[in-house]
Amino acid sequence: MSSIDLSVRAQSLTELADQLESINATADTADLPVEDMQRVFTAAFHLYSRLAEERGIGDPFTPTNGITATQVVTTALAILHAQNLEVFELALWQSWGGAPWKNQEAGA
Repeated sequence: MSSIDLSVRAQSLTELADQLESINATADTADLPVEDMQRVFTAAFHLYSRLAEERGIGDPFTPTNGITATQVVTTALAILHAQNLEVFELALWQSWGGAPWKNQEAGA
């Protein structure tokens, strides 16, 4: 893949993020199709997971993004529920080394 292709893709991701931020700031959620949001979330989820596996990236967002602990827990629990996983299973997986950010901290 050429650097031009990567540049266009990065620009597209930036534009998508800008659009989502604008929708979040201004739109009435009653007008948003849940299926479309699920599709965007799923695509972003797959991309993050791939980058975590291939490149060992850490946190999915920066500490200054305005995301609250409540939002994180709400989303994490919904993800676990969607896959029929329990919090215990998540903790067990993490204890087995399933945390890509730990590898970065160890190497830093």
